[in-house]
Amino acid sequence: MSEADAEIVLGEGEALRYFDLRISPLYRRHGDLAVAGRLIVLTDITERKQAEGVLRGPTIRLEVQDWGCGFEPLTVLKEASLGEHIGLREMRERVELVGGQLMISSRPGIGTLVVAEVPLLAPDIKSH
Repeated sequence: MSEADAEIVLGEGEALRYFDLRISPLYRRHGDLAVAGRLIVLTDITERKQAEGVLRGPTIRLEVQDWGCGFEPLTVLKEASLGEHIGLREMRERVELVGGQLMISSRPGIGTLVVAEVPLLAPDIKSH
């Protein structure tokens, strides 16, 4: 079992709240090393995100949501073999390339929400 880290966004407009979710395994030390449980830490990071928004300046936000079959984002992004789920990786790389953030929220049987937020004025991009 590995650690998991995710950002959760709840609410709309002025009531938008941001949370950092970290899940770590807890191990039992008797004989063979075995997972005894999980430590789950949920931290409200709304003030930090708001401060980042002020420092970054104006942004544009795109939200795409469906109510399809959904998936486990952390599992898909961490355990996918080379060549699998390229679309998710490409979206994240392209958004981060222009100084933005991509948030993917999905659960099996519930659907998926993809949020891309990028600055209106992109940072200097050095060509290779």
